[in-house]
Amino acid sequence: MSDHEARPWYETAFGLDYLERYAHRDSSEAHLAIASLVEPLGLVRTSRVLDLACGPGRHSLPLAERYPATVSFDLSAPLLAAARGTLEAAGHRPACVRGDMRQLPFGAESFQLVVNFFTAFGYFDPDEENLAVFAEVRRVLAHGGWFLFDFLNEAVVRRSIEPVDFLPERGAVVRTTRRVTPPPERIEKRVERLVDGRAELLSEESVRFFRPEELRLGLRAARFDIAAEFGGYGGGAFDPGASARWIALARARP
Repeated sequence: MSDHEARPWYETAFGLDYLERYAHRDSSEAHLAIASLVEPLGLVRTSRVLDLACGPGRHSLPLAERYPATVSFDLSAPLLAAARGTLEAAGHRPACVRGDMRQLPFGAESFQLVVNFFTAFGYFDPDEENLAVFAEVRRVLAHGGWFLFDFLNEAVVRRSIEPVDFLPERGAVVRTTRRVTPPPERIEKRVERLVDGRAELLSEESVRFFRPEELRLGLRAARFDIAAEFGGYGGGAFDPGASARWIALARARP
């Protein structure tokens, strides 16, 4: 049994090759998100902020520029090291913490803001483990604190899924296959390199295909009130039939 097969996908998918697969997600997108979605909250500079599932630190950097007490948190050691390097190169003193989002290693009411960008949610099975993340975020947020949660818009993504595509790469061909599983639905992506008729697994992903109404219920059950919903990183209103993202701004209630 290979390492990919023996461990949950999210423990093997986020190595340094992740940076190549998602190179199109650049720093300008991250700066736009922070300027459009976070700055209007009016947080003071001393606010403590948690970048939950920070990856290589795309959002940690603009957050740290505004809120020096930003903590970058991720399960992936390689991506967390990349985040640290990015922050240090910009002159910051990074606080990078590795761990599992289902059991956050922080005390109650430690933060005024938690952000979770780019569909870093829905990885676990069963659903209760995914919804436990909301409960943990609520635990570490101060009363009245903010949770900015970014997920795909299921209806639009469903319409646009390409079941398979092929791309040339360094003398080989990379095949990406996508499918939606039977209920409870997950969107699964498998990336393989084809060389001489053989398929080498590069990565796989499996994300629970939550609909916005399911996420709203989960947030409310975790003691959040949804203050606003956005359809993109520029802060435009959420359109159920057209927005690629479902971004919720939720406030922690007692």
